[in-house]
Amino acid sequence: MVMNCVRLSNDSKFFRSSDNLNKNNTYSEILNGSMNIRKGIVHSISKTMESVVMFIYNGRSGVQSMSAEVIRSLKRLKDIESLENNWNGYGAKPFSATLIDKCERIVSLLSVQPSIYPTGRNSIQFQYELSDRSYLEFEIFEDKTMCLQVPRRIYSEATEVKLTDSEDTRIKEIVDNFYGRNSTEK
Repeated sequence: MVMNCVRLSNDSKFFRSSDNLNKNNTYSEILNGSMNIRKGIVHSISKTMESVVMFIYNGRSGVQSMSAEVIRSLKRLKDIESLENNWNGYGAKPFSATLIDKCERIVSLLSVQPSIYPTGRNSIQFQYELSDRSYLEFEIFEDKTMCLQVPRRIYSEATEVKLTDSEDTRIKEIVDNFYGRNSTEK
């Protein structure tokens, strides 16, 4: 994907080329494209998304990230956080900041990012699938996490485990093992 990059300078004169450009731009304004920077001072540089350096910091949960994959997961969680009452048409409630923060902490630790989905059970689901169709799922609640592993989609061999202690670390270990990685690597 080719994108335009914005050159942000630490030189205050860079933003004073117009009387309306001295507003400070927050990271969210920059990422949402609502920044107060005129097209005239934007440098149009063809870059792939992977070559663009971004940084996310959440003051509420303390999560920091520069990884494009982690940032995509964090954005997905922000989308889920913005779901309103009855978002699924069956009375589902909005997701709590506690649950969103917990999920943000978890994705910031993971070596491989999951597919992320909201559920009507006031939980957030993380899913993984390997080329041999092996399936790994975490259903994350505020107070626990349910883990389902199905090797090669052979459901008679499926295992389900309830995680309540050291969930973040346990989830990272399970994902690393699922992908055949050493869980001490990041």
